[in-house]
Order: sequence, then structure tokens, then C-alpha cells
Amino acid sequence: MGSGIISLFAANQRYIKTQADVDNPSPYQSAVTYYLDCVFKETHDSKLTITEHPVETGGKISDHAYLNPRILTIEAGVSDNISIFRRFNDKFSGGESRSKQAFSILSTLQENRILLTIGTGFKLYENMLLEALSVPQDKKNPDTCRFTATFKQIPFASVKFVQIPSERRTAGKTRNKNSALSSQGNVQGVSTNRSFILNAWNTIKGAE
Repeated sequence: MGSGIISLFAANQRYIKTQADVDNPSPYQSAVTYYLDCVFKETHDSKLTITEHPVETGGKISDHAYLNPRILTIEAGVSDNISIFRRFNDKFSGGESRSKQAFSILSTLQENRILLTIGTGFKLYENMLLEALSVPQDKKNPDTCRFTATFKQIPFASVKFVQIPSERRTAGKTRNKNSALSSQGNVQGVSTNRSFILNAWNTIKGAE
């Protein structure tokens, strides 16, 4: 790896950090940060979807366009030669080799749908999932895990519960009941019809 890559790495540490999720069983119930040895390229994609239908004059433009989930693509590498990149508490050590451990960790993050925070040169991305992972291997770099990872942001929405006063709930039930009765139209009394039929039957029996 060239000196340009080393200086870039030293000046700007890029990392992948798991977001702690104690409610969902997974290998990552606490936050773990993985610092990348080097980052060759970062691609930041942001897209706004805009309506193709006419918008009424004076209408709120923001109601007719929405921001799509952000996409981040990183080309980076993790090497077995850690003499240059050695640091305290290296998360890629402990396996057969750092490159194989890096591949195993990335695959696990993707398979288990682990929410991630990604540190880049431009901004910090939160609530990201590893959507696509490409790891080519050739004889020129057998001791390096050079990969291309595409991360996609997950949009979250907050839910707010509102307490409705009891008097308003009672009033609403009364309106609904009255509305149901009025929708049925004129309803004949069952007891009146039965009384009429009974009197007619008694009259016929008396005539016999």
C-alpha cells in the first residue's frame, strides 16, 4: 500500500460501528467499532423523488416530494500486515488472519441485519444496513480483504399516543349510536304487528 493511502488513513479514521440492540438477540447486543485499515473510495448517494403531477399554485411543495434512503458505498481494505496499522484493541485480530476475520465480520453484519453507524470523511451515517458486499480475491493480494460494501439507510418513524378525555369518548359513542339509528330509516314496531295479527286470528276463531 502506498504512502498516500497511509497518510489518508492516518488523517481520517473511517470506521463501521454496530448499534447496540439489547431488545433483539444477536451477536451484537453492545456497540462494537471496527476501524478500517484504509479506504480507497467513498461514494455518497442522495436522491429526492419529485411528483410528476401538476402541483396546485400555492400548495406546499414538500408534500409532493420526499427524500429516499441515503446510500453509501465504500471501497476499503483490511490487511494481514498489521505492523503499519496496529492499534490498541484491534477488532480484526483473533482469527486465522485479519483479512479472513474482516470477511467473516462483514458477512455476519449483513446476514444478521445489524444496524450500523458509518464514519466517513464527509459525515456520520446512522441506521445503516449492509445491503451489498463484494469481495474479489486474486493472487496479487492474497493477504488482504479488499471489499466494496454498499450501505442503505433505514428510515424510522416515531409514534405518538394521545390520551382522549372520557367525556369526548362518551360523546363520540352517542353520535355513532344516533347515526346508526338514523341510517336505518323508519322502523315498524314488532309488538304492534303481532297485536294486529293476534286480534285478526281471534276474530276468525269467534266466527267459527
